[in-house]
Amino acid sequence: MVILDNLKTGHKENVHPKAAFYLGDKGDAALLDKIFTEHQIDTVLDFAGLIQVGESVKEPGKYFQNNLGKRRKKSQLILMVSLSISLRK
Repeated sequence: MVILDNLKTGHKENVHPKAAFYLGDKGDAALLDKIFTEHQIDTVLDFAGLIQVGESVKEPGKYFQNNLGKRRKKSQLILMVSLSISLRK
């Protein structure tokens, strides 16, 4: 299991000790390349959405950027997964 998290709202102590942990952002192409090179990734679960309602009302731009504005970056992640899977077949 590989965990990529920027820890903006998470806590490293919640990561399983046997998991490979990378501190960073899913939009960091160089870091994604490193992860996909070092590990055989066949599934990605993206839990990076911000969900605090009160804060979202006060800072809607922050929530838009993180939850919707990074679609290009999510596409990059999806592309890397598909390439990784197709190269191993």
